Amino acid sequence: MKKISFRDLAGVTLLSAAPSIIEPLFTMYFMIYMTDYSGIGIRAAQIASTVLIVARIFDLFCTPAVGVFVASSKTTKYGKYRPFFLLSFCLMAIGALMVFHLPEPKGGAVLGAAIYVMIGYLIYDVGVSFHMPQLLYRTMTTDANERGKLLIGPRYMSMALGIVMSGFFTIASRIDKSVGNMHRSFGIVVTLYILPLLLISFVGLLIVREYHSTQQDSQKVSVADILAVFRENSAFRIRTLSVVFSGLIWTLLFSSVNYYLKWTYCADLSTGAVDSGIYGRLIMVSSLLTLLPILIGSAIALPLMKKVGSPDRFCRILLLLQAIPLGLLFLLQVTGILRHSAILFFCLVGTAAFAIGCNFLPENVLAMECMDYDIFINKKDRGPVYHSVTSLIAKIQATLTSVAIASVLTSIGYIVDSKTDTFIGDMNKLPGMLTDFTVIMGLVPAILSTVAFLILRKYPITPEVRQQMKRSTE
Repeated sequence: MKKISFRDLAGVTLLSAAPSIIEPLFTMYFMIYMTDYSGIGIRAAQIASTVLIVARIFDLFCTPAVGVFVASSKTTKYGKYRPFFLLSFCLMAIGALMVFHLPEPKGGAVLGAAIYVMIGYLIYDVGVSFHMPQLLYRTMTTDANERGKLLIGPRYMSMALGIVMSGFFTIASRIDKSVGNMHRSFGIVVTLYILPLLLISFVGLLIVREYHSTQQDSQKVSVADILAVFRENSAFRIRTLSVVFSGLIWTLLFSSVNYYLKWTYCADLSTGAVDSGIYGRLIMVSSLLTLLPILIGSAIALPLMKKVGSPDRFCRILLLLQAIPLGLLFLLQVTGILRHSAILFFCLVGTAAFAIGCNFLPENVLAMECMDYDIFINKKDRGPVYHSVTSLIAKIQATLTSVAIASVLTSIGYIVDSKTDTFIGDMNKLPGMLTDFTVIMGLVPAILSTVAFLILRKYPITPEVRQQMKRSTE
C-alpha cells in the first residue's frame, strides 16, 4: 500500500479546478441562461431541452466509445490517463465559452442559435467523457482510506470554487450597469471564471503523477465488455442501480433552486420585475449555505466512514438523511409556509446538502472498489468502461432534470426579457410553477433516496471480501 504524499494531494486538487467551475455552469446555469438571458425568447426552454436530448443520444455512442478507447490505449511516458485530462480540459473550456457567448438571434431567427448551442454543447460533452479522475486515483494507491484522501482535495477545491460561483449573479449585475445587457454580462463573467481556472488545472496536470498501471497494455477491451461488466460484476450492478436513483437527487435539487429563489423571494408578481440585487444576494446566500454543509460533510466523511465500518453502510445512512429534509421541503410548500421564509428554505436545502456532501466520499470509494472487484473476480481491468457507464448515467440524469424543468416552463409559456430580466408571460401561472418546482427538488428526490437505500442493502462486497481483495494486491 502506497501512502499518499503532499505532491499527490496538491496535484489532484489543482487538477480539479477547471472541471469544478465548468461543469456547474452547465448543471446549474445552462437552463436559466437559455430561458432568461440567451435572447431566444419563448422557445428557449424547448431548444435547451432538445439540445440536451440530442446530446444524450449522441452520448449513447460517444461515451462508451471513449471508455473503450481509453481502456485500450497505450501507456505513454506521460502516463496512461494524464494526456486525456489535457484533451478533456480543452474541449470543456471551448464548449463552455461557445455556449455562454451565444450571439443574440436577430429577427426571430432562432435556428442558427440552436445549431450554435448544439455544437458548443457537444464539444463540452465530449470533453466530459474524457474526464476520468477515478482512474488516475486508482493508479496512486490501492487502499480505500488513502483513496479517500485523494477525494478530499478536489472536493475542497470544488467547494471553494462554489463560493466563488455564489457571486456569479452579483458580478453579472454589476457588470450590467456598465454594459446594459444581461446577455453580454453573463458571457463576460463566464470568461472571467473559466480562463484562470483552466490555467490552474494545467499546473495540476504537470504536478500529478501516475504510479502504476492497473491494466496491461496488451489487454484489449471491446464494446462487448460494456454489457459484460453488468453480467459478471454483481457489485457494480447493484451500485450502478442505486446510483440511477440517488444520482438524480443533486441534479433535481440544485437545478431548480435558482428559479425558485428568483420568483418566490425576488419578484414582484404584479409586474414581473425582478430585483436583481436581492436575487444576487440570495443566490450568494444559497450557495454559501449549501456549500458550507457540503464542506463540513466532506471534512468529516472519512473519519465517519471509518467509524461506521464500510462505505456501503455509510451510504445507506446518508441516503435516509437526505430524504427527510427534502420531503419536508415539499410539504411546507404545499401548506404555503415555505414561500414566506427564505431562511426556512435555506435550512432544509442546507441539511440535505450536508448529507449529500458526506455521501460524495463513500460513493466514490465504492466506485473504485467495484473496479477493483472486477480485477479480483475476472482478472481483467475495465475501469474506463465502468467510468463511461456511470458518466453516461450522470449525463442522462442531468438531462432528465433539465427536461422536467423545461416542461414546467413550457407549460406556463415562460418568457423573460433577456436584457431587463422581467417576466412578460402570464403572471397568474407563476404560483403553480413554484409548487411544481418543489415536486422536482423535494418530493421526487425524497422518494428516490429511499429507493436507492433499499437497493444498496444488496451490495455484495463484505468486510471479508475486502480483506481478500486487499491481500490479492499485496
